[in-house]
Amino acid sequence: MMLPIRRTYISPPTLAPGDAGAANNSALMGATIKVAIDRTWPIEEILVVVTMKVGTTQFATLTLDNILGIVQRFNLAVNDGVSPRTAVDISGIGLLEYGKLAGLNLDRSTLNAVLASHGSTIAASNLYRVAYRIPLVHPLITEPLRTRMLMDANNFAQDPVLTMQFATAAQIGATGNMRNVSAEIILIRRQIPDALNAGIKAAGGFVPFDLIETPFTIAPGISGEQRFALPVPGSYMNICLRSYLGGSSVTRDVLDYSAGGVADCFAAESRWRIETGSVVLQEWRAKHLQIINDWSCPSNSALDATSPNFGGLLVTNTNWEPAGSYMLDFLTDGLDTANELGSVLDCNNVATNGLKMEIVGSVASVATNASTLNMIGHRLFGDLSKWKTISVA
Repeated sequence: MMLPIRRTYISPPTLAPGDAGAANNSALMGATIKVAIDRTWPIEEILVVVTMKVGTTQFATLTLDNILGIVQRFNLAVNDGVSPRTAVDISGIGLLEYGKLAGLNLDRSTLNAVLASHGSTIAASNLYRVAYRIPLVHPLITEPLRTRMLMDANNFAQDPVLTMQFATAAQIGATGNMRNVSAEIILIRRQIPDALNAGIKAAGGFVPFDLIETPFTIAPGISGEQRFALPVPGSYMNICLRSYLGGSSVTRDVLDYSAGGVADCFAAESRWRIETGSVVLQEWRAKHLQIINDWSCPSNSALDATSPNFGGLLVTNTNWEPAGSYMLDFLTDGLDTANELGSVLDCNNVATNGLKMEIVGSVASVATNASTLNMIGHRLFGDLSKWKTISVA
């Protein structure tokens, strides 16, 4: 990008409140913190770095996401003077998975936290650091489109507000406490000349977007084909699908686990598809997209039982990990950068005609605990026609 980068960090006292009370936990545990972001420059990305120390009691019987979900939810509310809206609403663990699948590397401390989260305990007195990247601009968008994709906070009527909901100690594990939890917000912004800002506004403006995670619950006893409707309208650059298989315990596995009756379906996985008005646009098995995603995702370690990957641990007596996390990529197919939007999933006509855009697939019946499918979509709004033109001259 040609615009100069401007990095600033925000570390108000509310994000480093110290420890609290007889529970011996940090005051941030279970807290909801709101931070206003100034409108000096357009924003490209927001980085939130959380540091924590396990207290005198280690965590045992961990929850599934444990320390990776130290921030349970991120929400970014904006008011551009036209339509106040939620620009970002996503879980912390969802951000980590989305970033990896969208082509972002995770830093070494976060990778080590992923490894630690795969273990049986989070040991007393250990220190951990998790860095959450909030990519307001898709990481593979290039110029001349990238500048238009910036969040033009400099043109907003009010400061954007970032809300962070921190986990309770119980949401990390059945026992244990967390001390000295603190967070920092790093704004990655671009300084834009007044003339360029005015020129973009006169030529249609910056492209509005949102990055939203939508959860769907499949109750115990439900099986067979299910339909999961995407929020419409808008144009999707990608959709990240994160599954939690229910049962006597919840695991990061495919939702059709029992289809083959043996380890992770074993070549008998269900057919999944995306369709509108009975027209199938794509179809796949979960493992297909896991494989295709791996062609272009950062490879951070060899495959083994403690690999810092998302989606599930290595299946016993196999060479694969469950495809509990994968992405439908409509922008680049994961093989290139993009300076056009010709292949994005356009849901505007779907909405106009009263139709739905749906992910469809079969799920296994489970008992006790429900299954969950979490759908993360990075969506663009407005007239994108000028970025879909192909010249054959």
